[in-house]
Amino acid sequence: TDIAGVPDGVDSFVLLFDMNGAYGSILPISSASGGQPQSATGVGVRVTDGTFAVVGDTMGPTKFNGDLVSTGFDPSMFLGVYDSSKTTKFKLILGDTTPQYGRAAAFDNTGDLVIAGDFLGTLNVLGQDSDAGTAITNEGGTDVFIARYHDDGTPSGILQLGLDPQGTNNATVGGLAVYENAIDTTLKHVILAGGFSGTFGVMGAPTVSSMGNNDVYVAKLAFDLDGGVWVKRFGDAFDQAATAVAVDKVGNTIVVGRYQGTIDFGSPSQPLENAGVGTNDICVAKLAP
Repeated sequence: TDIAGVPDGVDSFVLLFDMNGAYGSILPISSASGGQPQSATGVGVRVTDGTFAVVGDTMGPTKFNGDLVSTGFDPSMFLGVYDSSKTTKFKLILGDTTPQYGRAAAFDNTGDLVIAGDFLGTLNVLGQDSDAGTAITNEGGTDVFIARYHDDGTPSGILQLGLDPQGTNNATVGGLAVYENAIDTTLKHVILAGGFSGTFGVMGAPTVSSMGNNDVYVAKLAFDLDGGVWVKRFGDAFDQAATAVAVDKVGNTIVVGRYQGTIDFGSPSQPLENAGVGTNDICVAKLAP
């Protein structure tokens, strides 16, 4: 099956395959007027019923599987949620006149959707045209947010990270993961990871500072997003960032990222040294709960 993109633009899509890898269908995300790009950067699936969510950023009026959503600001974050037959459950354009980017999406065991991204300006969880809902405003530079939505699109929590009082930080999201212990249901949390420069903080946890360029951050957050548990920083004066994160069945965090210079994840591992000049190596680390 082929889909035609808009001339001079960059469109996005979601491909659906069955469990054997056979092609099922496609959901296009495209410009309504041409020449304006869309970028889908994160997807999450609820395994109980096949509901899926896609996040990214868009410039100009955008069609989600043929449904038009207008945006007056460039670029803005988009969120689209669909059932297994690609019927729209809800869709939102978030942001204001400054850039906002959706980066990651995941579902928890209650069926709620958790999304994360980075933003300038002010972001409203009910969309850029809403006068209701909770809005957060960045502290300068680029901040990070994480939000939860119920199945009907009602937001149930939002948390802002970064919060550099000097307004000079730049933080981005590399990945998020939701942990819920299968036996003890009180053991549950959310992990967010990415890269930052300047300082990086979240309510309830100590602030960390980068060593010069971008460093890796990993943040353990309360399950209901009412604050942080801890924030860890890894890196040196060169460039490092986490690009993906997952949690195993006992709550250990597995972080994947890129690094230049030296990165030390602590004992018992040895520091990793990049032998190249101006090139990235890959790092993988496991952190205890």
